[in-house]
Order: sequence, then C-alpha cells, then structure tokens
Amino acid sequence: MLNKYQLLQKTKTKNLLIDTGPLSLILIGSYGLNKLNKLQVGSKKFDENDFKILLQFLQDFNQFITPQILAEVNNIVENSVGKKEFKELMECNMIFLKDKLAEIYINKNKILEESMILKFGITDASIFLSSKEKMVLT
Repeated sequence: MLNKYQLLQKTKTKNLLIDTGPLSLILIGSYGLNKLNKLQVGSKKFDENDFKILLQFLQDFNQFITPQILAEVNNIVENSVGKKEFKELMECNMIFLKDKLAEIYINKNKILEESMILKFGITDASIFLSSKEKMVLT
C-alpha cells in the first residue's frame, strides 16, 4: 500500500475529491468525537482513530466535493445524529464547508448521459466524471 507521500509523487496531483463516507466522518467527528458511534455508511462504522487518521491524511491536499456528494452527506449525517443535532453540527462545520472545500460542478446532462448512472447512481456518476481531474477518496 502506498503512503500519502508516495501517492502524491505517483499521481502528481494534490487535488482530492472527498466522497460521502469520509466527508460524513469529518463533519460528525468535528462536531463531537463522542458522536462517531452514531455514524454508519453502508456496513462501515467509524471511530476516533479513523477520524484522526483521515484529518492527518487530508492535510496536504486541496479538497473538493460535488453537489451530489454534499446532498448525500446531508442525508447520512442528518439520519445519523437526528434533526435537532444536525442543525448544530452544520453550524459547527459551516466554515470548513465554505472555506476548505472547493466544489466541482458537472453539468446534469453530462451526468445523465453517463452509462454507469443506471448501475451506480447519480452521485457515483458525478464522482466518476470528476475523477478524470482529481484523485478520489472513498
């Protein structure tokens, strides 16, 4: 397995698209480490160690998301912590979301024309199209 620095040398890019799972982990972990036990993405559960490793890994990258990733994260995080805490969590993370994450916009028609959309869905099609310019952390 490549470490972060080998990955940077091999790919020659510092641009990283953050998928739903890692972004959900960042938002909930930043809100409260004691809330991480509420997060489940697919069959994966996360803990404080996962959160710390992720933050350390991301330090050297320009971080990107798509609107579709943000919409999925909204649903996952709100379902994980509940509506009341979701509002507080979003307020806690607003500066990060606005200032640290750049947005990649892929035209909806381009996404809808992608053949993989029927098998993997809209968000994954947007990630696939974005991966032509960025590494993807999923």
